[in-house]
Amino acid sequence: MSYNKNWIDAVNIKNISEKLKKSNLIGDEQLLQIEESHKEKFYSPNLFVRIGLFIFTFILANSALGIFWNVNCFRFQQ
Repeated sequence: MSYNKNWIDAVNIKNISEKLKKSNLIGDEQLLQIEESHKEKFYSPNLFVRIGLFIFTFILANSALGIFWNVNCFRFQQ
């Protein structure tokens, strides 16, 4: 497994506790206690980094496809 199992469990517990809070089955204090006791340590980039990675990946993929397209077009024309 590539991630620590405890980190994955913490994310699942947080998601369940947020659903319970929306259903008014637990209070604000209980939700805060759950979030404090189950901290996640995953790396999550902010919005600007995500946009930058998308643009970089888009340019890189188009460059690779353009090279592939040019190589194959010239091969079939000969």
